[in-house]
Amino acid sequence: GNGGEGDLVKYSVVRATERRATCNDGSPPAYYVRMNTSSASWLFYLQGGGGCYDEESCNERFQSARSLMTSGLEPPAITGAGILSPSCVDNPATCTYNVVYIHYCTSDWWSGTHNASESGTKFSFFGKHVLRAVAQDLLDASLHPQWSGHLKSAKLVLLAGASAGGVGTFQHADEFRNFLRGALSVGGALQYGAIPDSGWFLPGRSLVDYRCTNNTQCNIQHRYKYGSGMWGLSPAQECASRVGDEIWRCLFGEVAYKHVTSPIFPLFYSTDWWQALQDGVNVSSILSDHEKEWVMGRATQVRDSLTSSRVQSGFVMNCFFHGILPFSIYSTILIHGKSAALAVRDWVDNGFPDSAWFDDCKGFDCNSSCPM
Repeated sequence: GNGGEGDLVKYSVVRATERRATCNDGSPPAYYVRMNTSSASWLFYLQGGGGCYDEESCNERFQSARSLMTSGLEPPAITGAGILSPSCVDNPATCTYNVVYIHYCTSDWWSGTHNASESGTKFSFFGKHVLRAVAQDLLDASLHPQWSGHLKSAKLVLLAGASAGGVGTFQHADEFRNFLRGALSVGGALQYGAIPDSGWFLPGRSLVDYRCTNNTQCNIQHRYKYGSGMWGLSPAQECASRVGDEIWRCLFGEVAYKHVTSPIFPLFYSTDWWQALQDGVNVSSILSDHEKEWVMGRATQVRDSLTSSRVQSGFVMNCFFHGILPFSIYSTILIHGKSAALAVRDWVDNGFPDSAWFDDCKGFDCNSSCPM
C-alpha cells in the first residue's frame, strides 16, 4: 500500500452523487481499509466530529472545520490507535480484524437523507447512506476483486464509532446487521455487535441559556431538533416508528438504545466533557462549584437513564472526558481493574453476553485512571 505496515489506506465511494451518498460539498466520501486475508472478522468504524444544524452553523463549519464536510483534505493513509490499532497489546479485541474506517463528512450524525436543494442550503446531508455505500463498494467484485469475496465470507462484523460516530452506531446498528445478513454468505448466522462510544448525550436545557451562534457550543437538543428538517433526518426505523413527530429524539442514546435488537455495548462518560461544553459550561478553565454541581447532576441523569433504558452491557466511566475507542486510553482506563479494551474483548469473544461495567466511584472525575 501507500502507507507503512499497519496503516489504513484510503479509497473513495464510487458514483456517490447518483447513490445519494456524498459529503456535504458533493465530494465522494473517503474510507480507509486495513486487510487481513486470514481473518473472517471485520470492524466498520464511523468517525466523529459533531455536526451543524442550520445554514449559518454549516457555513461556519465549512470555514473552520472544512475537513469534516469534504473528503478532499484527507491523507492517503492513516495510523489507527485504540480499537483501530494493529497492536494486540493495546487492542486485544480487534487487532487482527479487517478494519474499515469511514471518514465523517456529512455533519448530520450519520442520519441525513437530503440533497442540497432539499436541505435549502448549498450542502447535501447523506450520512444515512454512506455506511451502506462503503460496504456495497467493498462487496463489488468489479471494484475490489481482491476483497469482495473476502468480505462476502465474513463471519463476524462489529460496527463502532465515537461521538457523532457513536450516535451513528446507535442509528445504524440494526439496519446494517440486516443489510449484512442479506449480503454475506453466512446470512442469518452472522455474528454481529455494535459498539457506540460517547454517543449517549442527554436532552433538556443547558446550565446557561444562550443563543446558538456557532458550532463549538450549542445545546444538544437544539442541534438535533433544528437540524433534523435540514438534514432530512432518518433515524433507526424501529425508534422512528415509536416516538411520534419528534423523531430527532431517536438521536439520544437513552431513546435509541431501547429499540436496538442487536447486541450492543455502549461506552461513555457519566460526566461527558462535550455534553458539558454544549450545556454552556466553560470547560477551558477550572470548573466553578456551580458548574461542577451541574455536571454531577448530569451524571445522576446518566445513571438514571441506565436504569430506565435497562442497559445490560457497557462501560460507563466517571471521567470528565469525551471519546475512548480511537485513543490509546482505550487500554488504560479501568473500571474495577478492567480496561475498556479487555471488557470489549471479553464481550465479543464470549458471544456478546450481558456485561455491565459501570463506574461507582463518588465525586467529580473520581476514577484514578482517568486521562489528565
